[in-house]
Amino acid sequence: MIRNDVERKLYDGAVVMVGRGGRIECCETVEYADRESGRPLAEDDVFAIFSITKQMTAVTVLQGIERGAFTFRTPVTELVPEFAAEGKEHITVGQLPSHTGGMNGGLFPIPAESQCELSVMVDAACCSQLKALPGERVSYSPALAFAVLREVVRRSNGSNMRFRDTLARDVFSPLDMTDSALGICNDLAERRFQSSYATDLRAHSTPTGSSAWGH
Repeated sequence: MIRNDVERKLYDGAVVMVGRGGRIECCETVEYADRESGRPLAEDDVFAIFSITKQMTAVTVLQGIERGAFTFRTPVTELVPEFAAEGKEHITVGQLPSHTGGMNGGLFPIPAESQCELSVMVDAACCSQLKALPGERVSYSPALAFAVLREVVRRSNGSNMRFRDTLARDVFSPLDMTDSALGICNDLAERRFQSSYATDLRAHSTPTGSSAWGH
């Protein structure tokens, strides 16, 4: 089935892994890491994992709560004052990961090459209008809400450390996730899965990228 999909150019390749009882029983690569160059997939190639990055961001938020930097009830504006624009002054930290902050989840007029820059995304979030009243209902906001959460974590650290470095220090390194990074980094670039879909998002594959990469 996967090979047929690749032949139909629905995607370029896949790594199929089957685990049981904590052990990897089977691991097989199928077709291309880069269709254009003909490079076959390897088991240790890295993929853009897109929305899984939100869970990693959420871990850093929980770490911030553990160290007493803020709580779920802390208004976002205590750490990001400019977020108060357009009636967002009452949104709390806890409402962002639960998608109950009323933030817009639609597309926004930010060029693709700029969407990997946290400062640009935070500025867009601060200027955005509410889609619903905070706490009233779920309004899925995968990009803007989580950009604000990353900025909350970054500012609460009391340093100018980039969020990608915070994620590496506090999440990836303790878990020995040596093949994971926020945005593609130089030592992973040659192992990047270069699918036709990922190629459209190459602008995100920068050191400050908005998607994590790993395998």
